[in-house]
Amino acid sequence: MKKYRQNLLKRAQSGDRRISREAKLLIQRQKDRIKANKQVTNTSQHNAYMVETPGMEWINKISSFAAKKELMSRVRHALPPPVFVSGNAVPVPANVNDRDVMFLDDIGTWRAWFHMKKSEISGAGQGLFAARSFQSGSILTKYIGKTTKSCATKRKWLRDREKQHYVLELNVNGKPLWIIPLGSGMYSHILNYKTKPNCEFDMKTGIVTAIYDIKKNEELTLNYGKDYVKTWES
Repeated sequence: MKKYRQNLLKRAQSGDRRISREAKLLIQRQKDRIKANKQVTNTSQHNAYMVETPGMEWINKISSFAAKKELMSRVRHALPPPVFVSGNAVPVPANVNDRDVMFLDDIGTWRAWFHMKKSEISGAGQGLFAARSFQSGSILTKYIGKTTKSCATKRKWLRDREKQHYVLELNVNGKPLWIIPLGSGMYSHILNYKTKPNCEFDMKTGIVTAIYDIKKNEELTLNYGKDYVKTWES
C-alpha cells in the first residue's frame, strides 16, 4: 500500500496532464476513503441491517454504458397518485418530478432505492434522495446513456441547453469518452453538484458509490470535477 501511494504521488507530478489528473483523483479518493472509514457506524444494529439488505453488485458485471434491457429491466419508478380537490373532487395532475425509484437487488427483490423531489440545494431544481440507508462503498447506481468519442459531437452537446449540464467525460482504455443520459436512465444524472459530496463517480465504469454512510432521506450529491459547468453555488 505504501509503494502504491508513493507511485501515485510520483505520477501526480508527471508532465502528462492526463496521468497527473488521474493520479490526483486517486489520491483524493484514498483520502475520502480514510475519512469515510472513520465515520462508518459500527453498531450491531447497523451491521445487521446492512447484512439483511443486499446491494447491487450485479451492476459490476455490466460494462456497457448503453441503456440496454439488462439495466432498465431492473429499474422501476412510481408516480404519486393524483390529488383530489376537496368539495368538487376534481383530480389535480400528479407532479411527475416527484417519484419513488426501486431497484432490483442481488437476490431478486425490489427495494426502495431513491426518492426524486425538489433539491435542498438552493437553485438546483430536482434532487435525488436516499430511500434507504447506504453503507460507505455501496453501489448506488450507474451513469448510462448515449456515448461518443467525437469531440465535434461533444461540443454539439455542450451547446445544447437541455444537455450541456449532463455531459460527463469518462476515461475508457486511456481515451476520453463522453456520455449523456437517456430518459430517466438509472437516475444518476439527477444527483446535484456539491464541492464536498457524499457520493463519487468512477470515470472508467460510470458506477456511482457512497463515500460515507448515508442516512435515509439524505440528498445524494456528486463533485463532477473542476470542468463541470455550475449554474449555482454549493
